[in-house]
Amino acid sequence: MIDLAKPSLGIVGFGRFGELCARELAPYFDVSVSNRSDKRQQAEALGVTYATADECAQKEYVLFCVPISEFESSLRQSAPHFQKGALVMDTCSIKEEPAKALEKHVPDRCECIATHPQFGPDTAKNGLAGLRVTLCPVRASEARITKLTDFLSALRLNVVRETPEEHDRKAANTQALSHFLGRGLFGCGILSLPDTDSNSKILKQVATIAINDTNNLFVDLQTRNRFAAEARAGFIDSLKEVHARIPALPERNAAGPGGHGALGKSGEAKMRALCEAVALALNKRDIQNQKATTRTAEFLQQVARSADGCHRNGLSGAEARSAVSELIDKLTLVDRDLVRRTATEKPKRCRNAV
Repeated sequence: MIDLAKPSLGIVGFGRFGELCARELAPYFDVSVSNRSDKRQQAEALGVTYATADECAQKEYVLFCVPISEFESSLRQSAPHFQKGALVMDTCSIKEEPAKALEKHVPDRCECIATHPQFGPDTAKNGLAGLRVTLCPVRASEARITKLTDFLSALRLNVVRETPEEHDRKAANTQALSHFLGRGLFGCGILSLPDTDSNSKILKQVATIAINDTNNLFVDLQTRNRFAAEARAGFIDSLKEVHARIPALPERNAAGPGGHGALGKSGEAKMRALCEAVALALNKRDIQNQKATTRTAEFLQQVARSADGCHRNGLSGAEARSAVSELIDKLTLVDRDLVRRTATEKPKRCRNAV
């Protein structure tokens, strides 16, 4: 990095993630931020400078924290203002598309690296230590990459370097899948169900994180990662296999002190069925052995690993079949909408790229 006490950093996009970056990086940089809607008060509260996008683009380091769908147009507008020697970076959750945009629009007088901080405001609420960030160098010297890596490591982040394609293949089966599943679980009312074990708490976290992110982010994760559709379809197929093996009638069991038997009350029965079915379906997809790209994906891996210990107590009877069938239906509806969006939006993106 440039050997100045406080090099200048311009953050384009001051939403939830832009605010997180500004807060965490303000001790090390002279930070300026910009946003389409007026967020001057929020910037002042963090002690950073509120500026225009053009002014942010003139800094030594330029970090784009805008939605994936807006990144290329925002980058194109800022490009004429980049200074010689500047390092330009994105923070998009997919990497193939942003890397191509950086290569295309960042002038040769600058360096550029596609990055993916694999965390967000919810998962970083207790600090950055132990969280991951991926670097996909597009046009940058090894010296610059090393200095950036050293700086991020000093923040106690785990730095991973890989190609955009490697990143997106992993992200489809971890981050994109976790958001997809989270939307389906939320649609099944999981947040109102009682906790039955550690998996129930984890899946509630997955659903909460998924719905706290914007719908724009969710759609972009699913439609702009060319590997995501296959991951979604594979998970739904695995869930259908699990559903097909659920006995139609409850297994014989002794009622406990409360007189509810192994399945317990209705809400508990639904939660057990969802937890066990999701664990088995994730395990079938070998999620537990893949490299997670976000903290939410790590949650799914924990659930997948528990499948070997499942005793199928929650997967018998009409209530269990109904619960799993409901999840399949919710996910199928979401998937169909995403397939439709992908077919509609792809031609538009191709026309805009010309």
